[in-house]
Amino acid sequence: MSLVYIGCGSDFEPVNKLPHIKKFIYIDSQPRSEFGWTEYVSKYFFRKNYMCEFVKGLPDGFLKINIDNTYPDVYRDCRNDRLIYHYYSLPFPWTSKIFYYHVTKKDIDMLKVELSQATHLALIGHDPDPVILECLPSRFTLVTCDTTHYSCCCSNEADDKEPSTWREIFEKETNRRRVSEVVHLSERSDAEGITHFTNVNDFVSYISRSKE
Repeated sequence: MSLVYIGCGSDFEPVNKLPHIKKFIYIDSQPRSEFGWTEYVSKYFFRKNYMCEFVKGLPDGFLKINIDNTYPDVYRDCRNDRLIYHYYSLPFPWTSKIFYYHVTKKDIDMLKVELSQATHLALIGHDPDPVILECLPSRFTLVTCDTTHYSCCCSNEADDKEPSTWREIFEKETNRRRVSEVVHLSERSDAEGITHFTNVNDFVSYISRSKE
């Protein structure tokens, strides 16, 4: 099993709470920019401490195993061989104008393969461009949490101009059927901080009630 997390920052909650997943594909435009830009617009948008924060936040047991100056960074849990692939300084979606900084076409081709085989998609905090749905298998598990913005199904606050993977899932029945399960990470859940929903409709009912 593998999980894709776009806009991961240095959030390792999925790694800590989902021990059955063996591979994590972490993607973030930082440290280049937290906004996904490919240019160094100014020194204020370059997150110089990001890489250190990522390494510092790694769960116990994870050590870097790739050679320096190779991409992406790969971390392995020495206790159970779980892996974190860290695609940093990579905006999503990427464009044909890559290649950003150190990312090669070969890197992107390998990432496409990983995405096509992923079993889980994390929508945690950041709601990525819905093009990610074109990269995933026909069926996948959705991993969510309380910090994700679900306004399109709970209120009239949604901005229709803003690309949203969640909106694509919520509003299109074909995409709803692609979700085999929703795994919600929350402090208000059971003892492990996890609640399982067998379909998107049950999850929507849950978050609608929680917003009341």
